[in-house]
Amino acid sequence: MYKETLWLNGIEIVDVFYKKDKVRELAPLKCLPNKYAELIDFFGVQPSKIKVNFIYSRNEMDELWGSKSKVFAMVDNNDPYQIYIFSTLVPENITKHKIDDLLPIIVHETAHTFVTEINGRCFSWVNEGVCEFASGVVYEEKVEKKNWEWFRCNNVFIDTEIGWDCLIDHQGYNISFRLVSYIIERCGKDAIFDLLRVRRVSNGDMKNIISKILGSDLDTFLDDFKDMVNIRGVII
Repeated sequence: MYKETLWLNGIEIVDVFYKKDKVRELAPLKCLPNKYAELIDFFGVQPSKIKVNFIYSRNEMDELWGSKSKVFAMVDNNDPYQIYIFSTLVPENITKHKIDDLLPIIVHETAHTFVTEINGRCFSWVNEGVCEFASGVVYEEKVEKKNWEWFRCNNVFIDTEIGWDCLIDHQGYNISFRLVSYIIERCGKDAIFDLLRVRRVSNGDMKNIISKILGSDLDTFLDDFKDMVNIRGVII
């Protein structure tokens, strides 16, 4: 493996490990230091140096994941500063993503390391939502009613047993992104950071804790959110 170090203001921020073609593989990352600076400004913290490891086959990614998967990138379960992502040399029919997707996805994964600096065990929906928000992603796909109802019926917003992997099959990234965006619009960015600081541990008062941060009963807040996105034609 070869290593390329990315710098920001004289500080090493990211080590990129690659095997083959420096020019082609690293080209999508040329804007990463600028995006990293934006993450510092947004989160107000800075993590330890991150390691980005390019992956070259689906089998290699599945081995890291622990089973068959469709993931394009992941953070190491035991080291939040280790990121694995497919190299741009891997065909799109294997990765299921276009080369242009690499930068926003790696910014999303990098944002997780910033969240870890705030709270290593926050609620998955706010973690994924704020990382999508910080990555600058834009969702055109509408939310299916059945997936929103799954979120509500399963108390995703307060159930401490629901991890991010449970959200994937229910448009979890889409819904979480839209809800985080709504919270920032209605309550301000500080409310998101207050939510990030809430530890995802058993607490019978969790609903009241989150309601207090939102300045509204949680159920009422979620109903208002649904009404708003319905007006905007988001939920089917």
